[in-house]
Amino acid sequence: MPKKGVKVLITGRVLGVNFRSRAQRKATQLKLTGYIKAMPNRTLEVFAEGQEQALQDFSKWLIEGPKHAEIEDTEVQWYPFEGSTNRFTIKYAVDEE
Repeated sequence: MPKKGVKVLITGRVLGVNFRSRAQRKATQLKLTGYIKAMPNRTLEVFAEGQEQALQDFSKWLIEGPKHAEIEDTEVQWYPFEGSTNRFTIKYAVDEE
């Protein structure tokens, strides 16, 4: 199955509910690479790369979110595989430069 990339923007009650750490764990289980980070407008940005089926499973998980998260909206964009990352990380403010 071909490799792809996906970017997901998530709005709602997504901070302070362990969303980032659980997403990192789920992405690692699915053998995906990329990152998740909180944006200044209190949304989450997720970029992941890997096998298409794993990305579809991850995207579905992100849309539902972990327990205690309240997803209001998601925006999903698919991209060609770039291979720009080698693991899935949580990016913090200092990483964004």
